[in-house]
Amino acid sequence: MTRFQVRTGPEQTVDPATDFLLDTFEDRQASTIQYEPDFLKGLDPTPVARDLLRLGGAVYCADKLARRDVTTDFWTRDIRLQVPVSDIATWDAAAELLDGALTFLAGEPWAVEFVEDTAEAQLAEPTPPPDEGACLFSGGLDSLAGAIDLLEAGKRLVLVGHHDSALTDNRQVALHRHLLAHYGPDRVSLRRLLLGPAAPSTA
Repeated sequence: MTRFQVRTGPEQTVDPATDFLLDTFEDRQASTIQYEPDFLKGLDPTPVARDLLRLGGAVYCADKLARRDVTTDFWTRDIRLQVPVSDIATWDAAAELLDGALTFLAGEPWAVEFVEDTAEAQLAEPTPPPDEGACLFSGGLDSLAGAIDLLEAGKRLVLVGHHDSALTDNRQVALHRHLLAHYGPDRVSLRRLLLGPAAPSTA
């Protein structure tokens, strides 16, 4: 079994059973899940939406970090993930479905435990949403073609990309630059986040 713990602040106690910490601090250099400075600029997501963003990043990082070569069959892992949330009752009500979905998708046991988030959420003045909301933008051909189709139809887009390597990072930036040059900054913007592995817990 591999245990992961997400923290939203350095003052939060580390569970002694934790194998890996996944930190989402305001200090980007100390975080595992690193948002670009403008990722949430002008947005005011609900607390549950912030929880979901944090949970998705944690699941991604846990899947990247949990090793298969130390399991009995050299493949099937047993992953436990502790995540701070704004409303434990809301998330506990969805826990069984969430665990089932992760277990089905991964083909191995996953279980998520929710604890109270003690960090204060940073609020912002919301801005009007674009015509089509968010458009996933990996830096690959499929997402580029989808973005171009919507832009050609006259839509305004916010491209949302994730990168965990310099190659993906550079490609997203370069393609966005070309889209800006062709369609203009009032039609397309890019918001990105970096998800990377954390150092092993020293607890």
